[in-house]
Amino acid sequence: GLSGGAGKGKGKGAGAGEKRGRAGGEWTGTTPKLYIGNLAYDVTDEILKAYMETKGTLLSCVVLTDPNTKRSKGCGTCEYESLEEAEKAVKELSETKLNGRSIFVREDREPAREAARAARIKAMQDKKDTKAAAKDETDEKKTDEKDDDSRVSESEGWRVDTGKKDGEEGEGEGEGEEEAEGGETD
Repeated sequence: GLSGGAGKGKGKGAGAGEKRGRAGGEWTGTTPKLYIGNLAYDVTDEILKAYMETKGTLLSCVVLTDPNTKRSKGCGTCEYESLEEAEKAVKELSETKLNGRSIFVREDREPAREAARAARIKAMQDKKDTKAAAKDETDEKKTDEKDDDSRVSESEGWRVDTGKKDGEEGEGEGEGEEEAEGGETD
């Protein structure tokens, strides 16, 4: 492809192998699986296969359909036996007519998406595992701290502060107790 501004879009000035975007012609040589877009709705698997196998041996070729209506989505995928055959198809079949429509052919982005998704999932899992390990360490430290606190509180005799010393009756909260004691002598 070109790195400059020339050749972008659907302009007639650039060759099929130099175009970018929807127009097809993109080739990085990473997968023999191709995406074919702008298909006429009457193009079947058989029609697409016959057209695409003019450039090499196909391992698979399918028109994508809506699972509910079974109607074509206007695009398809095919996989060639080799990267060379796939590259030839991208360069020679992009912007050609199939059943009256100008199609575009490019590398299928799905394998790259799947690889990126798998990497994201692995990274999230690794992050979770790291957090879980850190949490386990923190929980162990907290358990150790609680044990230390409970030993300290037992040894120092910590208790809820009622404002009274042991055996002492005082004012404030203790008044209710005095009334209760006074009521028993009736």
